[in-house]
Amino acid sequence: MAVFLFLLPILAYLLWWELSGRPAITPSRGLLVGLAALVFGGIGLALWFGLSRSIEPGGRYAPAVLQGGAVTEGRGVANPAR
Repeated sequence: MAVFLFLLPILAYLLWWELSGRPAITPSRGLLVGLAALVFGGIGLALWFGLSRSIEPGGRYAPAVLQGGAVTEGRGVANPAR
C-alpha cells in the first residue's frame, strides 16, 4: 500500500502527460523507461538489503559494546532453546 501511495503522483503525472496531447518539449520514452527501471531497481535493492540484514524470528538484538578501546558492533543473536 505504501509503495502505491508513493507511486501515485508519478502515475497521475504520466496519465496527464499522455492525455494532454504531449507538449512540444517532452522527455523521451527511453528516458522514462530508464528512470522507471532505476526506481524499481532501487526499491528492489532496498527490500533485498532489509530482508538480508534482519534478525531471525525469535532472535534478540545485542547492542554495540566498547571493550579495550575497540567497538564491537551490535548484532542479532539467537535465543537459546527453552
